[in-house]
Amino acid sequence: MINALLIPLYISNTYFCGIKQNDMSGWFSKKSRLEKLQKKYVALMRKSYRVALDDAKESDRVQEKAQEIYDEIRHLTLLRADK
Repeated sequence: MINALLIPLYISNTYFCGIKQNDMSGWFSKKSRLEKLQKKYVALMRKSYRVALDDAKESDRVQEKAQEIYDEIRHLTLLRADK
């Protein structure tokens, strides 16, 4: 049995649940497309907030990319909910 610890990530009024495995079996498992997109979204939002202090236009551009990824995440999540 895999022990999992649920870790909430709060980014830009959005709630994602990531699962962190406490054993070594998670090291070699493939990530789903949804997990990859969530990780990319979090990274882009963090970058957007860091860049916002120096360059507002760059921050807006990065945020637009993050919004596109968020839309794809919502689409995939709704497809899974229908099953």
